[in-house]
Amino acid sequence: MILSKPRNLLCGVATLVLAGAAQAVINPALQPDVYFQKYDNIVVLEIGAIDPAAAKLSCSVVKAIKGDYQSGTTIDIVFAGALAGQVAERANDGSLAKGDRFPVFAGKPSRRKSNRQIRMYADEFLVGEVQTENLFQIGISEEVETDSEGNKVNTLAGIFCGMTSELIKMLEDMAADRDYYPRKAYVKFLPDLLVDELPKSVEGVAMYDLNGDGMEDLVACSPAGDRIYFQVEPMKFSNVTEKLGITSASVSCSVADVDCDGLADLMLGTTIYKGKFDKTYTLEKTDWLKAEGDGFKSASFVELNGDGLPDVVASFAGTGLRAFLNSGKGSFASAELALPSEGNGYFVPGDWNGDSRTDLFYSHANGFLMEQGTDGTFKPAAHNIEFSFRTGVDEYGQTGAGVFMPTYLPNSMDLVVPIEKDWLIISNEEGVLTDITVWGNEISEGSDYHLATVAADLNVDGYMDIYTVCDQQKENRYIINRGYGSYMHAKVHVDEKPLFKGPAHGSGGRSLAVGDINDDGAPDILIGNEKGQLFLIVNDTLSMRQPGELLTKDEKRLLNVRLCSVRVLGPKGVVGAKVRLLDANGAVVARKDLGGNVATGCSSPDTVCFAVRTPGNYKLNVEYADGHKRELDVDLTTEKRVSIVAERGDSEDAGW
Repeated sequence: MILSKPRNLLCGVATLVLAGAAQAVINPALQPDVYFQKYDNIVVLEIGAIDPAAAKLSCSVVKAIKGDYQSGTTIDIVFAGALAGQVAERANDGSLAKGDRFPVFAGKPSRRKSNRQIRMYADEFLVGEVQTENLFQIGISEEVETDSEGNKVNTLAGIFCGMTSELIKMLEDMAADRDYYPRKAYVKFLPDLLVDELPKSVEGVAMYDLNGDGMEDLVACSPAGDRIYFQVEPMKFSNVTEKLGITSASVSCSVADVDCDGLADLMLGTTIYKGKFDKTYTLEKTDWLKAEGDGFKSASFVELNGDGLPDVVASFAGTGLRAFLNSGKGSFASAELALPSEGNGYFVPGDWNGDSRTDLFYSHANGFLMEQGTDGTFKPAAHNIEFSFRTGVDEYGQTGAGVFMPTYLPNSMDLVVPIEKDWLIISNEEGVLTDITVWGNEISEGSDYHLATVAADLNVDGYMDIYTVCDQQKENRYIINRGYGSYMHAKVHVDEKPLFKGPAHGSGGRSLAVGDINDDGAPDILIGNEKGQLFLIVNDTLSMRQPGELLTKDEKRLLNVRLCSVRVLGPKGVVGAKVRLLDANGAVVARKDLGGNVATGCSSPDTVCFAVRTPGNYKLNVEYADGHKRELDVDLTTEKRVSIVAERGDSEDAGW
């Protein structure tokens, strides 16, 4: 089968696609670093000419990553046997073109036959033999291989099955001794903490420091009645619902400082409760937002017009999305922003195209990625991606609650969307929505009834992972980002089983939030499920990082990890703020946008947990949603963890 040829912006080169890459299960004993050590030469070749009749590619070395070859050396690659016709076929359909680049692992022609082998990677492995230093022959696409543990395997897919340009980047990182592509899920969780059991399902949750004491509190929304829990001591929660005078029953929640007074305000359904402080924190019901309508689905605080004030987007089954702009004077006004006026889907906010304006994805029909223009209105981006938001037997509106997050570029917000059994990873390639899911490896290891996905670096290794709750009490999914565009099903690749020690992960979920509940630098998971249970899954990954004599390469990398925890404060611009960590050269190494983990109408803290694998001096850059910027120095040379409270540091802070 032939695939179209995507362009990978990371390396600035074209990606050569030969046969379709298999969505294979990882073989942890077959890794690219094994082949980096095994082969004498590793080069990146660029196609200079194609001769279909002779089944030949005329190439030149553009980068010698390892070995004796020099840049500029010419090498011909001839396809033989059953693969000979592939050159003409792919040249005709455009998937093979002049200028395409790919890596080759090669032995030496002077060696015995078994050591003259080559492996060419062009979005799949092709195997051949070195004829001379300037002539390689490709004869087969796969063969039986022996992994690093001596086991025979009949596929090369477990080595790497991602984008060609990502493998090039990995090989360059290997040469510089900075690669990290883990074989296992180096992650650990404590036994589940059951916070409470409600009479009916928990449809919305929030993890947020409501009362400003520095500890995250919890909110649970249910048709049986909403509940609020203050963290009164570390990991000790008290039900303060009655004390706060809350008598509502809702299906979603969101938290933000709506009126810029420094106190958290809470939205339950479409009712906003103002945070007040009179000897103690209290909530007062307001009439600020009037969003009546049948079929209410969810609502979240979203910064829409660049003034830094939290606005509201709400979804209604049957009538689509509605927007309400914050006047800053204790009221919200309905705004006509050309949002979809029909449908029954979830939405997710994020800066998709990097123009500092909030965009929206709406999981209805074939998917609406709504880009915000300079006039504040939204326009759906054209695409040919086959989104499918049906679950079960033609049921709609029960999947597609996704998230914008960095996938393979640390400063680019791609879109991860759960569909019934899988996920779609959509990249912005020069303004074109591009489905890169096929390169994600075990991203395809799905479940049933996927409902909502959030992003967090749960294994604290510097890559953003995803966690998905599943409806109908199906088992949830935790998928680890391995870097270089590849993902791993966490439960499969662990030393200690079970990974999840309790019923929370296996019981599905209706609502989901992530944040550092115990302030140790590692994000934790809050789940509300159909049974009415409110669970915390507390992250214990950092306890695994102990020095030892028999550590693997991956484990040694993780010992060097430095943590930077950031709590963002300010009278405005916090919702939608972009938090970036930059290295000494000014390159972005990590990014998190606040307010993006909305799931099914949920809220996560205005905090960020960054992990970097290289100790050093960094810059923390906070770009508030109204454009104000704050930059701070971060010394991660010696301390394992640095905690920062980032305030705006401008005149706006004075009155606040």
